[in-house]
Amino acid sequence: MSPRANETQLKDHQKGRDRFPLRIIIRTPPGGLDNRYKSITSWLDENCEIGGWLITPVGTSGACCDAIAVYVTNPTCALAFIALWCLSADASGLYEFRR
Repeated sequence: MSPRANETQLKDHQKGRDRFPLRIIIRTPPGGLDNRYKSITSWLDENCEIGGWLITPVGTSGACCDAIAVYVTNPTCALAFIALWCLSADASGLYEFRR
């Protein structure tokens, strides 16, 4: 990843932390999100309002972009997202996508 891409990723991550009070971190499945991304973003638009959420790549355990952060504005949206899209979090607090 280029230094410019890292800088953009860092700015998006900072914007998410500054603007949205809740963050859900989900491991990126092998092969990426594939066609799930469009379904996820459509669901977020419908249930968390357009502009009421943000998705950014994040790195965990020193690996770049091995997870995504979903930032939302309210707990109801966060809980509904987790119930629909995620499996239980592991001990570190990272979620996995449902298959």
